[in-house]
Amino acid sequence: MSTSAEGLQCKMNTLYNWCSTNFMILNAVKSVIIIFGNKPSRRPQLKFGTETLLLVEEQLYVGIHFQSCQGATLRMHYDHKASKAQHVGCVICGLESLVGKLGVHNAIKLYMALIDPHLTHGCEIVLDTNSTALKGLEKVQIAFLRRILLLGSRCIIVILFTETGLIPIKYRRLLLAIKFLKYVVDCPATHLTHIALREAVSLAASGHKSWISDLVSIISSLPFHVRIPPLNELTTDPDQIDYLRDQILLGLNRKLQLEIDTSDKLYLLQNRLTPGKPP
Repeated sequence: MSTSAEGLQCKMNTLYNWCSTNFMILNAVKSVIIIFGNKPSRRPQLKFGTETLLLVEEQLYVGIHFQSCQGATLRMHYDHKASKAQHVGCVICGLESLVGKLGVHNAIKLYMALIDPHLTHGCEIVLDTNSTALKGLEKVQIAFLRRILLLGSRCIIVILFTETGLIPIKYRRLLLAIKFLKYVVDCPATHLTHIALREAVSLAASGHKSWISDLVSIISSLPFHVRIPPLNELTTDPDQIDYLRDQILLGLNRKLQLEIDTSDKLYLLQNRLTPGKPP
Protein backbone atom coordinates (compact mmCIF):
# COMPACT_ATOMS: atom_id res chain seq x y z
CA MET A 1 0.00 0.00 0.00
CA SER A 2 1.07 3.56 -0.70
CA THR A 3 -0.35 7.06 -0.91
CA SER A 4 1.26 7.70 -4.30
CA ALA A 5 1.92 5.79 -7.52
CA GLU A 6 5.64 6.49 -7.25
CA GLY A 7 5.79 5.15 -3.70
CA LEU A 8 3.87 2.01 -4.67
CA GLN A 9 6.14 1.37 -7.66
CA CYS A 10 9.18 1.71 -5.40
CA LYS A 11 7.77 -0.91 -3.01
CA MET A 12 6.89 -3.19 -5.91
CA ASN A 13 10.44 -2.91 -7.25
CA THR A 14 11.83 -3.80 -3.83
CA LEU A 15 9.57 -6.85 -3.61
CA TYR A 16 10.42 -7.89 -7.18
CA ASN A 17 14.17 -7.63 -6.53
CA TRP A 18 13.88 -9.57 -3.27
CA CYS A 19 12.02 -12.38 -5.04
CA SER A 20 14.58 -12.48 -7.82
CA THR A 21 17.42 -12.73 -5.30
CA ASN A 22 15.67 -15.53 -3.42
CA PHE A 23 14.76 -17.55 -6.53
CA MET A 24 11.06 -16.71 -6.41
CA ILE A 25 8.77 -15.56 -9.22
CA LEU A 26 5.97 -13.03 -8.79
CA ASN A 27 2.80 -13.83 -10.69
CA ALA A 28 1.81 -10.51 -12.28
CA VAL A 29 -1.30 -12.10 -13.81
CA LYS A 30 -2.75 -12.69 -10.34
CA SER A 31 -1.76 -9.21 -9.10
CA VAL A 32 -3.89 -6.11 -9.62
CA ILE A 33 -3.91 -2.45 -8.60
CA ILE A 34 -6.91 -0.76 -6.98
CA ILE A 35 -7.11 2.93 -6.08
CA PHE A 36 -9.15 4.01 -3.08
CA GLY A 37 -10.48 7.54 -2.93
CA ASN A 38 -9.95 10.22 -5.56
CA LYS A 39 -8.66 8.99 -8.90
CA PRO A 40 -5.49 10.61 -10.28
CA SER A 41 -5.84 12.63 -13.47
CA ARG A 42 -3.24 10.41 -15.13
CA ARG A 43 -3.73 6.64 -15.14
CA PRO A 44 -0.67 5.08 -13.45
CA GLN A 45 1.29 2.31 -15.16
CA LEU A 46 2.65 0.05 -12.43
CA LYS A 47 4.85 -2.94 -13.15
CA PHE A 48 6.40 -6.03 -11.63
CA GLY A 49 9.58 -6.17 -13.66
CA THR A 50 8.39 -5.83 -17.26
CA GLU A 51 4.80 -6.94 -16.60
CA THR A 52 2.22 -4.16 -16.30
CA LEU A 53 -0.43 -4.76 -13.65
CA LEU A 54 -4.12 -4.38 -14.37
CA LEU A 55 -5.96 -1.47 -12.71
CA VAL A 56 -9.38 -2.64 -11.42
CA GLU A 57 -12.41 -1.07 -9.75
CA GLU A 58 -13.18 -4.04 -7.47
CA GLN A 59 -11.31 -7.05 -6.16
CA LEU A 60 -11.67 -10.03 -3.82
CA TYR A 61 -8.76 -10.18 -1.37
CA VAL A 62 -8.47 -12.78 1.43
CA GLY A 63 -12.23 -13.27 1.30
CA ILE A 64 -13.13 -9.56 1.51
CA HIS A 65 -14.68 -7.71 -1.44
CA PHE A 66 -13.13 -4.29 -2.00
CA GLN A 67 -14.21 -1.60 -4.44
CA SER A 68 -12.63 1.73 -5.27
CA CYS A 69 -15.79 3.83 -4.77
CA GLN A 70 -15.09 6.58 -2.26
CA GLY A 71 -17.13 6.12 0.92
CA ALA A 72 -18.31 2.63 -0.08
CA THR A 73 -15.09 0.62 -0.12
CA LEU A 74 -16.64 -2.43 1.58
CA ARG A 75 -20.29 -2.07 0.54
CA MET A 76 -19.93 -4.86 -2.02
CA HIS A 77 -18.74 -7.23 0.71
CA TYR A 78 -21.90 -6.60 2.74
CA ASP A 79 -24.14 -7.08 -0.29
CA HIS A 80 -22.34 -10.26 -1.36
CA LYS A 81 -22.56 -11.85 2.09
CA ALA A 82 -26.21 -10.85 2.50
CA SER A 83 -26.99 -12.50 -0.83
CA LYS A 84 -25.12 -15.66 0.16
CA ALA A 85 -26.86 -15.85 3.54
CA GLN A 86 -30.26 -15.34 1.93
CA HIS A 87 -29.60 -18.14 -0.54
CA VAL A 88 -28.55 -20.53 2.24
CA GLY A 89 -31.65 -19.57 4.23
CA CYS A 90 -33.88 -20.43 1.28
CA VAL A 91 -32.15 -23.80 0.91
CA ILE A 92 -32.67 -24.58 4.62
CA CYS A 93 -36.36 -23.71 4.40
CA GLY A 94 -36.62 -25.82 1.25
CA LEU A 95 -35.44 -28.86 3.19
CA GLU A 96 -38.82 -29.08 4.86
CA SER A 97 -40.35 -30.30 1.61
CA LEU A 98 -37.96 -33.27 1.77
CA VAL A 99 -37.60 -34.08 5.46
CA GLY A 100 -40.71 -32.55 7.01
CA LYS A 101 -40.87 -29.83 9.64
CA LEU A 102 -37.44 -28.91 10.99
CA GLY A 103 -38.66 -27.39 14.22
CA VAL A 104 -37.28 -24.20 15.73
CA HIS A 105 -34.47 -25.95 17.64
CA ASN A 106 -33.05 -27.66 14.54
CA ALA A 107 -33.55 -24.57 12.39
CA ILE A 108 -31.53 -22.47 14.84
CA LYS A 109 -28.72 -25.05 14.74
CA LEU A 110 -28.68 -24.85 10.95
CA TYR A 111 -28.78 -21.05 11.14
CA MET A 112 -25.70 -20.90 13.40
CA ALA A 113 -23.82 -23.42 11.27
CA LEU A 114 -24.67 -22.14 7.79
CA ILE A 115 -26.11 -18.62 7.82
CA ASP A 116 -24.38 -16.92 10.75
CA PRO A 117 -20.88 -17.44 9.23
CA HIS A 118 -21.93 -15.39 6.20
CA LEU A 119 -23.58 -12.66 8.27
CA THR A 120 -20.51 -12.30 10.50
CA HIS A 121 -17.81 -12.86 7.88
CA GLY A 122 -14.98 -10.39 8.30
CA CYS A 123 -16.71 -8.53 11.16
CA GLU A 124 -13.48 -8.49 13.18
CA ILE A 125 -11.90 -6.08 10.71
CA VAL A 126 -14.88 -4.76 8.73
CA LEU A 127 -16.55 -2.69 11.44
CA ASP A 128 -20.13 -1.58 10.87
CA THR A 129 -19.61 2.14 10.34
CA ASN A 130 -22.05 2.07 7.40
CA SER A 131 -25.54 1.52 8.82
CA THR A 132 -27.06 1.29 5.34
CA ALA A 133 -24.83 -1.64 4.41
CA LEU A 134 -25.59 -3.35 7.74
CA LYS A 135 -29.34 -3.22 7.05
CA GLY A 136 -28.92 -5.84 4.31
CA LEU A 137 -27.54 -8.35 6.84
CA GLU A 138 -30.22 -7.46 9.39
CA LYS A 139 -32.94 -7.99 6.79
CA VAL A 140 -31.71 -11.52 6.03
CA GLN A 141 -31.53 -12.48 9.72
CA ILE A 142 -35.00 -11.12 10.49
CA ALA A 143 -36.58 -12.78 7.44
CA PHE A 144 -35.15 -16.20 8.36
CA LEU A 145 -36.21 -15.98 12.02
CA ARG A 146 -39.72 -14.97 11.01
CA ARG A 147 -39.86 -17.95 8.69
CA ILE A 148 -38.80 -20.55 11.25
CA LEU A 149 -41.12 -19.09 13.90
CA LEU A 150 -43.99 -19.02 11.38
CA LEU A 151 -44.54 -15.30 11.93
CA GLY A 152 -45.65 -12.74 9.38
CA SER A 153 -43.73 -9.81 7.96
CA ARG A 154 -45.49 -7.39 10.35
CA CYS A 155 -44.62 -9.15 13.58
CA ILE A 156 -42.74 -7.25 16.29
CA ILE A 157 -39.02 -7.79 15.77
CA VAL A 158 -37.97 -8.05 19.42
CA ILE A 159 -39.68 -11.42 19.92
CA LEU A 160 -37.55 -12.96 17.16
CA PHE A 161 -34.60 -12.73 19.54
CA THR A 162 -36.24 -13.22 22.91
CA GLU A 163 -37.93 -16.42 21.72
CA THR A 164 -34.87 -17.92 19.98
CA GLY A 165 -32.07 -16.71 22.24
CA LEU A 166 -30.18 -15.34 19.23
CA ILE A 167 -28.44 -11.98 19.25
CA PRO A 168 -29.33 -9.27 16.70
CA ILE A 169 -26.66 -9.35 14.02
CA LYS A 170 -25.58 -5.77 14.72
CA TYR A 171 -24.63 -6.70 18.28
CA ARG A 172 -23.23 -10.11 17.40
CA ARG A 173 -20.81 -8.56 14.92
CA LEU A 174 -19.78 -5.96 17.49
CA LEU A 175 -19.22 -8.58 20.20
CA LEU A 176 -17.08 -10.65 17.85
CA ALA A 177 -15.00 -7.56 17.03
CA ILE A 178 -14.48 -6.97 20.76
CA LYS A 179 -13.49 -10.62 21.17
CA PHE A 180 -10.96 -10.13 18.38
CA LEU A 181 -9.59 -7.08 20.22
CA LYS A 182 -8.98 -9.25 23.27
CA TYR A 183 -7.18 -11.81 21.10
CA VAL A 184 -4.91 -9.08 19.69
CA VAL A 185 -4.17 -7.67 23.15
CA ASP A 186 -3.18 -11.15 24.35
CA CYS A 187 -0.78 -11.60 21.40
CA PRO A 188 2.95 -11.03 21.97
CA ALA A 189 4.16 -7.46 21.42
CA THR A 190 6.12 -8.63 18.38
CA HIS A 191 3.02 -10.11 16.71
CA LEU A 192 2.01 -8.20 13.58
CA THR A 193 -1.60 -7.80 14.71
CA HIS A 194 -0.41 -6.34 18.01
CA ILE A 195 1.84 -3.90 16.16
CA ALA A 196 -1.09 -2.93 13.91
CA LEU A 197 -3.23 -2.29 17.01
CA ARG A 198 -0.58 0.03 18.45
CA GLU A 199 -0.55 1.92 15.15
CA ALA A 200 -4.36 2.18 15.26
CA VAL A 201 -4.21 3.55 18.82
CA SER A 202 -1.55 6.06 17.77
CA LEU A 203 -3.72 7.26 14.90
CA ALA A 204 -6.77 7.57 17.15
CA ALA A 205 -4.77 9.51 19.74
CA SER A 206 -3.73 11.93 16.97
CA GLY A 207 -7.33 12.54 15.99
CA HIS A 208 -7.30 10.36 12.87
CA LYS A 209 -9.69 7.57 11.95
CA SER A 210 -8.54 4.04 12.65
CA TRP A 211 -9.90 0.61 13.50
CA ILE A 212 -9.96 1.32 17.23
CA SER A 213 -11.57 4.75 16.82
CA ASP A 214 -14.30 3.21 14.66
CA LEU A 215 -14.90 0.54 17.32
CA VAL A 216 -15.24 3.19 20.03
CA SER A 217 -17.56 5.22 17.79
CA ILE A 218 -19.86 2.23 17.20
CA ILE A 219 -20.05 1.45 20.92
CA SER A 220 -20.78 5.10 21.71
CA SER A 221 -23.70 5.09 19.26
CA LEU A 222 -25.50 2.18 20.96
CA PRO A 223 -29.02 3.01 22.25
CA PHE A 224 -27.93 2.47 25.85
CA HIS A 225 -25.08 3.75 27.96
CA VAL A 226 -21.82 1.82 27.95
CA ARG A 227 -18.80 2.99 29.91
CA ILE A 228 -15.87 2.78 27.53
CA PRO A 229 -12.48 2.45 29.23
CA PRO A 230 -9.69 4.84 28.18
CA LEU A 231 -7.81 3.69 25.07
CA ASN A 232 -4.64 2.90 27.01
CA GLU A 233 -6.65 0.46 29.19
CA LEU A 234 -8.94 -0.87 26.49
CA THR A 235 -6.01 -1.88 24.31
CA THR A 236 -3.80 -3.35 27.02
CA ASP A 237 -6.03 -4.86 29.73
CA PRO A 238 -8.06 -8.01 28.82
CA ASP A 239 -10.18 -7.57 31.95
CA GLN A 240 -11.36 -4.17 30.72
CA ILE A 241 -12.34 -5.75 27.40
CA ASP A 242 -14.34 -8.46 29.22
CA TYR A 243 -16.04 -5.75 31.28
CA LEU A 244 -16.93 -3.83 28.12
CA ARG A 245 -18.40 -6.96 26.54
CA ASP A 246 -20.45 -7.74 29.67
CA GLN A 247 -21.83 -4.19 29.67
CA ILE A 248 -23.01 -4.52 26.07
CA LEU A 249 -24.68 -7.88 26.70
CA LEU A 250 -26.40 -6.54 29.82
CA GLY A 251 -27.54 -3.41 27.99
CA LEU A 252 -28.87 -5.47 25.09
CA ASN A 253 -30.84 -7.79 27.39
CA ARG A 254 -32.35 -4.82 29.19
CA LYS A 255 -33.22 -3.16 25.90
CA LEU A 256 -35.04 -6.25 24.59
CA GLN A 257 -36.89 -6.72 27.86
CA LEU A 258 -37.90 -3.06 27.93
CA GLU A 259 -39.35 -3.33 24.43
CA ILE A 260 -41.51 -6.24 25.59
CA ASP A 261 -42.58 -4.56 28.83
CA THR A 262 -43.62 -1.34 27.08
CA SER A 263 -45.53 -2.96 24.20
CA ASP A 264 -49.30 -3.17 24.53
CA LYS A 265 -49.27 -6.01 22.00
CA LEU A 266 -46.96 -8.28 24.00
CA TYR A 267 -48.84 -8.37 27.29
CA LEU A 268 -48.78 -12.19 27.28
CA LEU A 269 -44.98 -12.12 27.40
CA GLN A 270 -44.77 -9.52 30.15
CA ASN A 271 -43.86 -10.78 33.62
CA ARG A 272 -43.98 -14.37 32.39
CA LEU A 273 -42.47 -17.12 34.51
CA THR A 274 -39.77 -19.45 33.28
CA PRO A 275 -39.72 -23.06 34.61
CA GLY A 276 -36.92 -23.56 37.06
CA LYS A 277 -36.38 -19.83 37.66
CA PRO A 278 -37.73 -17.70 40.51
CA PRO A 279 -40.47 -15.15 39.67
